[in-house]
Amino acid sequence: MRSLYDNCGEDAELSKRLHAAVLKTKQDRFRGNPIKENHIKRALYEILQNEEQVEKVYKIIVEQEEY
Repeated sequence: MRSLYDNCGEDAELSKRLHAAVLKTKQDRFRGNPIKENHIKRALYEILQNEEQVEKVYKIIVEQEEY
């Protein structure tokens, strides 16, 4: 969650919402599975409303072991 905070303008509320969305939608072994990845991206898009931001945040999420 710290990485989300650092890369989302240090917006704590936004970071919490993104973190919760990922935890709610992620499925086991989502990395490399386009269908599972799209579930997460859709949840991120509902919050961010910007495809470029979704891709940026998704790249951060994939690198984090906690997800």
